[in-house]
Amino acid sequence: MSAPNLSKIAKITNTPLTLGGSYSTSPITLGGSYSTSPITLGGSYSTSPITLGGSYSTSPITLGGSYSTSPITLGGSYSTSPITLGGSYSTSPITLGGSYSTSPIILGGSYSTSPITLGGSYSTSPIILGGSYSTSPITLGGSYSTSPIILGGSYSTSPIILGGSYSTSPIILGGSYSTSPITLGGSYSTSPIILGGSYSASPITLGDSYSTSPIILGGSYSASPITLGGSYSASPITLGGWSMMRVVPHWIRSKSCASTRLVLDNEAV
Repeated sequence: MSAPNLSKIAKITNTPLTLGGSYSTSPITLGGSYSTSPITLGGSYSTSPITLGGSYSTSPITLGGSYSTSPITLGGSYSTSPITLGGSYSTSPITLGGSYSTSPIILGGSYSTSPITLGGSYSTSPIILGGSYSTSPITLGGSYSTSPIILGGSYSTSPIILGGSYSTSPIILGGSYSTSPITLGGSYSTSPIILGGSYSASPITLGDSYSTSPIILGGSYSASPITLGGSYSASPITLGGWSMMRVVPHWIRSKSCASTRLVLDNEAV
């Protein structure tokens, strides 16, 4: 069978594209030009490598199937395309490394050990991780200007690393973290950072450069070691959780607060 003429099928405008069958090792590549085509991958993929590397303007993209070890790469150009990953991913490595302007990105599926990397360019794209993550390593290392970042899912031992460039992106960690190590080591200028979830033994490290970023730790921390070791110029820091107040006075005595304002909502604890 001769190879298809890709030049005739590369540009798809309003055609709905649905992959809903059973794909075992089929490599799937979407590399053309899609303007408003709704793209749905809802079948069964075992080890199929899936690559979306084309140009998507307003195409809604939904991955809702079953992926076991399928490597998934979104590396194209997305302007306002809503991207939803809501399927079942066991060990599938997921990489979002393209260009996203205002595309809302929602990861709401089930991820067991899938490594998730967001390393592209995000301007105002809202990023929501609301699924179930057991040991999935999650890395946000791209460029975020005003993208609101919300981690509101269930994380058991997932290592979470925010190491990119954040200018005014509001960052909210409001999910359930049991022993997940959380590291914020990027560059934050005025990004409000809110840790308001439930943390049991999660080690939390804020170790980079914060200029005027308001930092709020207002969740429930049981045995979580918390380290604020970066550079804070005028960042207002609010520690309002109950369980962690016992370790705060030692931190105040041992660190130089300079122009950093500390507000202890429950200082009497």
